[in-house]
Amino acid sequence: MGKTYWMLVTTGENFEITRERGFDLQGIDSSQRKKALRINADDRMVFYLSDRRVFAATATVASSHFEDHSPIWRHPKEAEDFPYRVKIRADAVLPAERHLDAYQIGPRLEYVRKWPPEEWELAFIGGLHIIPQKDFAYLEDEMRRILSSQDAVRGLRRRRNRRGRRRPYEAGRDDGSRGDVGRDERGRGDDMEVGEGTGDGRAHDDDPEEDREGVESPGDEGGREDEGRDGTEAAGEPGRPG
Repeated sequence: MGKTYWMLVTTGENFEITRERGFDLQGIDSSQRKKALRINADDRMVFYLSDRRVFAATATVASSHFEDHSPIWRHPKEAEDFPYRVKIRADAVLPAERHLDAYQIGPRLEYVRKWPPEEWELAFIGGLHIIPQKDFAYLEDEMRRILSSQDAVRGLRRRRNRRGRRRPYEAGRDDGSRGDVGRDERGRGDDMEVGEGTGDGRAHDDDPEEDREGVESPGDEGGREDEGRDGTEAAGEPGRPG
């Protein structure tokens, strides 16, 4: 027996209840009894949120229908408890900010062509509809496209974050500089000083300018002499008259 493709019309609130349960179960209201009894395992289901006018997710039916009156979902009529139920498993679930806008995508569906173009929303009245496989595939493909683009963006961010978390001294080695605290020279007794706030217990010079000069490579000495000729170097540097 072939699969049937269902469009379940529900509210945003009831969809959130299903989502928070992990998409393990879906109830169908008693007014849709005849259709609900036709649902079988391996059928497919797309969720349309009538109060938000969006398509939110797809799922696969994982059981035959059964009846259960335990309260889970909400309905304006207190007596309605969505008694016709099936087990499901989620396939494509969009984040709330990326739901498919029915005003943009609805009129393109083959199913709505039974109604006048300006009244396509009438196609979604009622709790349960059988839709063409082509429409279901179109909706699910759009959802998967959005999810794939989000995965690609997250992957790029993770790679950037991993590069940004490299230890400072490793980043320093890339451009030939000493980098930051954490070099192997610490504790070897060389006379280079580390800036304030390192927390390594070493002595600090009182002059922060000399601290910064102390971590420059010897190749920078000529540049400092040129700078001194312009009158910007501090008095008393080695090799210069006091």
